[in-house]
Amino acid sequence: MPNQRFTFILRVWLETDAGAKSAEPILRGSLQPINSPLISYFSSLQEISELVHKLGGWRAANRPPNESEPLQESQPLQQT
Repeated sequence: MPNQRFTFILRVWLETDAGAKSAEPILRGSLQPINSPLISYFSSLQEISELVHKLGGWRAANRPPNESEPLQESQPLQQT
């Protein structure tokens, strides 16, 4: 398989929940393919890897194939 390269915009920020008992900030973020209006949001660092695999059309390395689930659910990305 030839090398494929994709470019993403990664945004990460911390939020606080005013109604929560804990004042701990909550990690939030978004991942956007550079040539696409599609933005995917996440709430943990672990989700970044899952999103990159999903947006790139690859199955996550630690996830067994699932025939009922398409490998690519989002619009195709532009290769850079």
